[in-house]
Amino acid sequence: KEMQDEIERLNNIINKKEQFLGDNIKRLEREVVKRDNIINELEKEINSTSSTTLSAQRALINKYNITSYHQLENVINNNSIFEGTPDEMMVYLKEFAKYIVPELKSSPNIVIKEMDEASAKRTTTVAYYLKSALDNTGSEYITLNPVTLLTSTNNDIISTLAHEGYPGHLYAYLYSKEQGLSNLSTIMTNTIHGEGWATYVQLKLFEYAKSLSVNEDFGLVMDYLYDNLLGGYLLETRLDVGIHYEGWALS
Repeated sequence: KEMQDEIERLNNIINKKEQFLGDNIKRLEREVVKRDNIINELEKEINSTSSTTLSAQRALINKYNITSYHQLENVINNNSIFEGTPDEMMVYLKEFAKYIVPELKSSPNIVIKEMDEASAKRTTTVAYYLKSALDNTGSEYITLNPVTLLTSTNNDIISTLAHEGYPGHLYAYLYSKEQGLSNLSTIMTNTIHGEGWATYVQLKLFEYAKSLSVNEDFGLVMDYLYDNLLGGYLLETRLDVGIHYEGWALS
């Protein structure tokens, strides 16, 4: 009797473990299908964006008889969203911000400064924003790289200021503080959410600038900048999934 009870107990344990393993295998299979679907959607988006980027690029090439990438860069540089100093660009961006986000209750004093020369020479960063203290009610600071600024176009600078400042990281942080969220939620950052928002801001800037102009050539440049930025991030994402999930190698 005791032997039978022990055998029955062990069989119950085995059955539970088999059920547990079976449930987990099914869950993993569902996850694989889900991830494969995400990869398929990503690849479709890459193909679509690549097509629209090439269309905008071809339109510019045909319009200006472009034969080199240097010529294409010149055309893009000659169609600036805004020409002015970084401080003047920030005024423009605050107006742009009204197009996609609520106005802040406060009117922060944004100081744009330059990093020291030694640091500037060691990084390719165009600009960055560091969160101020939670109880800060004074100025907010955006730091520019004076070295990379020498070779950056107006479009590079203003889109970077939108990403780092208004209505990108700086705006998002101040908005969180005004909403009375927990200190932990406000000061901590989820990289996917934070960088996703700041990139979305850049894309909306190109849309906004295009909507204010009746110049067809300017519109083509904004389309190209939009699709080129989005396509670049999509390709980076596909490579990330391929290398770290699918096990891609150099071969």
